[in-house]
Amino acid sequence: MCRPDVRNSLGESDLVVFFCGCQDKRVWRYYFVGFGTIRALVERAALWTNQAHALYRKFFNVLARLDGMRLVQSETFHDYHNDWEHRAEAPYVLFDAAHTAFNLSSPHHVATWDGATIPETWAADARSREIERLLFVERGIDRRLRTAKSGYEHAKLNLVRAGRATRPGRSLSELTRALMHLV
Repeated sequence: MCRPDVRNSLGESDLVVFFCGCQDKRVWRYYFVGFGTIRALVERAALWTNQAHALYRKFFNVLARLDGMRLVQSETFHDYHNDWEHRAEAPYVLFDAAHTAFNLSSPHHVATWDGATIPETWAADARSREIERLLFVERGIDRRLRTAKSGYEHAKLNLVRAGRATRPGRSLSELTRALMHLV
């Protein structure tokens, strides 16, 4: 999760739900990757100075490493970000393994956007419908994943604050238990 605005707004025990979008010409396919419950937020320099975090130094998403007393850019897959220093100011997120589930090898296809209508069209299978129900319908959230035809089309969404107050949905711990079976 490289978005510093999202990382800066997170706290311990918060739940983050991940979808990925893959574009093929004008068609976008959306996949439910999973969810993570925040165990800790760590300053980037602490990854390199605190031995308890040594394991994370080998991860592909560290963004920066410590060289002497200063952070230097260190990106593995992405072209270097011009604003990497700003991004590195946001904390590194550690997830609680007991309340986190990701499927990186074969995430479930949940929706498709045809390049014309907003929002995207959700798949009719039971698993996709349950994910949509848990994250959007139960919480009274009208929007979905795709929010615009261009520009900032996959805006972040706060599941706790976005819904109508009369329909708050499940607690985050109940939502986590329900999502665990759908990853």
